Formats: sequence, structure tokens, C-alpha cells
Amino acid sequence: MLPKGVTGLEIWDLPGADIEFWRRAGTTFVHARRSEGFKESEIGAEVAAEVALVLSRIHAGHYPTRAQVAKGFTRLFLCGGLTVLDGFREALSETELPFAVTFGEGSLGAVMGGRELLLSRGFDSGVIIDVGQSALKLDLVCPRGEEVRIVARDLHRAPIVFEPERIRLGAARLAELGHSSIEFVADVVAEALESRFLPPPRVVLSLPCPLDADLVPGGTTYTHWEGDKDLIPKIVRAIDQRLVTRPRLAKCPWREAAELQLWVLNDAEMAALAARKELKTPEKTLVVTLGYGPGAALLQG
Repeated sequence: MLPKGVTGLEIWDLPGADIEFWRRAGTTFVHARRSEGFKESEIGAEVAAEVALVLSRIHAGHYPTRAQVAKGFTRLFLCGGLTVLDGFREALSETELPFAVTFGEGSLGAVMGGRELLLSRGFDSGVIIDVGQSALKLDLVCPRGEEVRIVARDLHRAPIVFEPERIRLGAARLAELGHSSIEFVADVVAEALESRFLPPPRVVLSLPCPLDADLVPGGTTYTHWEGDKDLIPKIVRAIDQRLVTRPRLAKCPWREAAELQLWVLNDAEMAALAARKELKTPEKTLVVTLGYGPGAALLQG
């Protein structure tokens, strides 16, 4: 269930200057430009120009699509790994825009939002797991302290497979890759559970894709996750299996817990909670995360 005042939006595939938004406002574009010898500041300025163009069009109601709900937003809250590119913030700040801009905590926007979700429910401890397209971010928070871990996505175990390759591989192999991706996520979480700052079994899980009312995932670069109505139970079972089988987790208190409290949102919706705390304002805010591609949520009140 979405927090009050937060609406998830899909903007990644909106038309930009000459191609879909994500193709010029995502890590694939950045890596390609680096390989071509462009300076970081030049790449940052290019990404900023595309962001300014598409978001100004959203503001003006240019797209006769699902983005209409964000027409006339008064503030943009930006976070994600690409917002710390050299030259990006400077270029965007120098651009004349019809809305105010606030920058969030770089790639930790969803993590900050996860903390807010826990606090809003009266908890001062828990584990926030942000499954990003490029990396996993884990935040373990408890009264004794906290620990943040960032683990790069293992592209051997959790590969990105584009459409032509998917057709060639076939359904059975794609299902294997989907399972492998879940196993990778569970292994990263299991290693984090060895932390001395382990909180109670209380988890906020952020996924890099739209989620419907039944938590069925939409499009994502994690192969074979889209449309899998059992994805969340599969992830939980994989983590539980490691609690039972890993010797180093033999004394983990989660092992004997009667239940696991779990909240699931997508990354942009989670970042919207961080925006709400930072802005402390009821104005109409478009929250955008920039990583592998752009994600978005509308925050009102």
C-alpha cells in the first residue's frame, strides 16, 4: 500500500530530445560516453540537458499520457547515482526551469525513505534493502548504531538481458537467470545479517520497478522478474533458507523469530518519503531517481 500522498509514475520511456528518456538519462549512456572519451563534466551536462527537457515537458503537460498527473508540479526532488556526476548539478542549476529543484542524498534516496517509513510506524530499528539496477544498498539501523553497505550488482549472477537476447535464450534459461538474481540478492542480505548492528526482523524492501496493488512487479532489468506474482515470497524464502543453512548465522536472532515484518515499495516511491521529510512542505513535488534509468513518484501533501 502506497504511503498517503505518494503516486508512482513511469516516465523512463517518455520521448526525449531524439530518443526515449532512459537512453540519455541512464548509466548505459554514461558508460558509452566514457568509452568514447568524453569528459565527466561533459557527460554530466548532457544528462542534465535531457533531464531539464523531459521534466519541463512533464511540467507543461506536453505528454498526453500517465505523466499528466504531474502537470504543473512546483518542485523537483532529485536523487540517484547520476545526480553526483561531475557537472550535472551545476548544469541543471544554471538552466532556467519552471520549477524549483532540490537535490537529495545521491544514490541513498530510497534508503533515507526507508528510514522514514520505519519511523512513521514507530520503529527506531530495521533493515532497509534497496535493490537497485546497478547496486544493492543495505542500511541496518538499531539503537546501538547503524551500518550502510553498497554492493555492486553481480552481472554474472544477475545479468541484464535485452529483448533480442531474451528471444534467443528462451523461457527456461530466462527463468534460471531470474532465480539466479534472487539468489544473488539473498546472499548479499545474508552477509549483512552477520553485522553486529543487526536490528529485529523488520525489513523495508525497495525494488527497481513499478509494483501493482498485489505487489506484482512491472518492467525491470532483473531478468524474469516482471510479472512474477511470487517474486516477493521467493526473495523472502531465499533469505530464510540462508538463515537455516549458513553456519555463521547459527546464532542470528532472526532464525528464531516468529515473523518477519515487511514493507515493499519501488525505489522512487521510497525516495518520495525522504523528500517529504527534507522538504517539510505540502507543495506538489515530482521525485525523480536517476540511476540505470529514471524512476519517478509524485508527492502531494
